[in-house]
Amino acid sequence: MGDGENSVLRRLAVLPAKLKKHGLRWSFRRAGEIAHGVMFRCAGRLTRLFINLLSQNLPYVRSFSAGTMVVYYDLAVYPISYDICWFLVWADFQRQRQNLRHLHCIFLPIEDHQTRIFPPGYDAVVDRTSREWRFQNICVAMMPLIRASAGFTVCNSRAQAKGLSLLVNHRWMDPNSAGQYPPLSVIYRNLVASVAQNDPDWGLRAPEQGLRYIRTWFDARANGRKVVVVTLRQYAVDKERNSRTADWLTFLRALDQTEYFPVLVRDTDCALVLDESFEGVALCNEAAWSIGLRAALYEVAFMNMFVNCGPASLCILNPRTRYMLFKIIVPGIHLASEATLRDMGFEPGTQPPFAGPFQRWIWEDDRLDVITREFNAMVERIAQSGCGSASTSALAS
Repeated sequence: MGDGENSVLRRLAVLPAKLKKHGLRWSFRRAGEIAHGVMFRCAGRLTRLFINLLSQNLPYVRSFSAGTMVVYYDLAVYPISYDICWFLVWADFQRQRQNLRHLHCIFLPIEDHQTRIFPPGYDAVVDRTSREWRFQNICVAMMPLIRASAGFTVCNSRAQAKGLSLLVNHRWMDPNSAGQYPPLSVIYRNLVASVAQNDPDWGLRAPEQGLRYIRTWFDARANGRKVVVVTLRQYAVDKERNSRTADWLTFLRALDQTEYFPVLVRDTDCALVLDESFEGVALCNEAAWSIGLRAALYEVAFMNMFVNCGPASLCILNPRTRYMLFKIIVPGIHLASEATLRDMGFEPGTQPPFAGPFQRWIWEDDRLDVITREFNAMVERIAQSGCGSASTSALAS
């Protein structure tokens, strides 16, 4: 006699005692609970059978169930910012570990904007309208930079996400389980520990069409000169982190204009504001409004230069770029503090373990003397490597 039969017999043996103890009403209620459980299990089996049948016949369903890792970016938990880069690259590592071919991202909405907690001062600068713009033009636009991307889904409600979860066989995180999302700092730390510098397949890539557009832009302006791109931070949140604009302009204007073509990318919020102080400096406002063009600009440029800001992630997470990062620590600013950086897996004063030979973190402020010194040192390093032409950033790794 099997264990299942023994279990049934034991339950039947105690049934008279339970009826005597609890009464007839209990017996009807218990019978209803048993029937409900049986029906629920049967319905679950029928649903899975139905989905399996669909997956054999409908390409859209099959795209979720065969060879695709589905990840969930919860906008009520994670920021609407360039942090999405780190999330997606980290998720792509999870995909690779499971030997899956594609990555699909499902965005979960903010359903209660009143209780969503933002950093101090953030909501006053980036209101709901601005957040919706940033979501479309940063988060959604980032998906094509993952080469294994199989697209994305923007859910209008969490109920919709739960329905879609029935079609998913391979997922990272379950939208039906609350409180299971790791902090963003953990994602950063795990990614830093996971990246292998000699793996050519990791990280972000500029879209091919974006590269075509940027090369056309270069051909019409640079005339074979080495393109040096400076990206400014001019944000109204944590202003202490902003670029020293005057120092950067002085640096760009002092470059040998016969050898270099200096280009400035202004902060998106300021890109359309007229400012006479930028007169005479080439502005690539197009890159401020398109993630695809921005990523392509950075990938093709001879050198990219930043302070610690979101757009720098497009270089940090792309081994084919050349970049220099300044003003990484800003005292008194939580997101740029030593403690936060250590929590994210970065050791102040050192280079990230995945940084290439032409990718450097400078742990000093973006003063003119520091900028000039580090740029000259990098130019010498590139020259000694034999990779000094204007459009050879693909050799940076």
